[in-house]
Amino acid sequence: MIKKRSSSDSSERGSSRACSALCFILITLSLIFLSYAAASTQEVLDTDTSPRGKESSEGLSEVVIKGEAKDTVKVEKAPYQIEIKLEEIVSPSIEETEALMEGGLEILRQGDLQQFTRLNSKQVIRPSLPSLPEPPLVTFHPRRSNLKIKRWKLTISDEKGSIIRTLQDKGSPPRTIEWDGQDERGKIIKVGTLYSYNFVGIDQDGKPHTTSGKPFQLWALKYDERDSVNIEVANRVLYTSERDEFSEDGKLIMEKAIDCLRQYSRYPFRIEIYTDEDPAVWEKAKALLSNYVSGSLILLPEDLRINVKRKDVRGLTTCFIIQTR
Repeated sequence: MIKKRSSSDSSERGSSRACSALCFILITLSLIFLSYAAASTQEVLDTDTSPRGKESSEGLSEVVIKGEAKDTVKVEKAPYQIEIKLEEIVSPSIEETEALMEGGLEILRQGDLQQFTRLNSKQVIRPSLPSLPEPPLVTFHPRRSNLKIKRWKLTISDEKGSIIRTLQDKGSPPRTIEWDGQDERGKIIKVGTLYSYNFVGIDQDGKPHTTSGKPFQLWALKYDERDSVNIEVANRVLYTSERDEFSEDGKLIMEKAIDCLRQYSRYPFRIEIYTDEDPAVWEKAKALLSNYVSGSLILLPEDLRINVKRKDVRGLTTCFIIQTR
């Protein structure tokens, strides 16, 4: 027996087929959409919550989403290339230097340097110069003798033959006897004055044995007094006959005197010229001293105190007096 299908069964089968076809289409479209989205961008989701204790105003933890674009663009910069030709830089400077060395340009003339004389201070103490004699001024060296000396005596006399100082002791004389340059009254000897000495040794039999020394004199000396340091120079050695220049020996003495003034630069000083002539004759010497001392010590000439006085007991000298008290 053959049963016929009803019309209701046929309609149900048709609707079922239509639903299946629709689902297939939707699934296919979904796959296409997802593959396209994955190809264009990749999103990396970081679902780490914010630190504990930090929540949003609604009480929910914050979620940070980080993304990185795939389609980045890389740019490469070409390295700089600068060409330097040394000959273009060096050659012109060499030419200018050679032109200068040939004497084409005069930097300073001798006349231009005159305005800078005050700056030429020479503010350097020069120990290589011969020192000014200062106490002890004279050292004697008695000759050794086979005689047994009981006592000895050394006498110093001035140019008039007057004994100004006596040094003596018992027993054999020492190898060296130093004299401070003072006479019996404590006054220092004078520059330019001739002095002589005699050494007498008395043996055990009481016989004297006398030795006379060669005369000596000092042209300059430095000595201390109670409230000053003095430098004395004999006028006939310091200046030429016209008194407008220093002599050769005077130049060396003046350089050392300037060094001494630098050592006592904190103290005021004055210069006194002692003469037995009319003071007007010594105006050239005053100008010479003023220019030399002011130029060497960077002082104004009007600030210097230079006086010409009549000869005193110290003789014909030029004296630098540094007032230390």
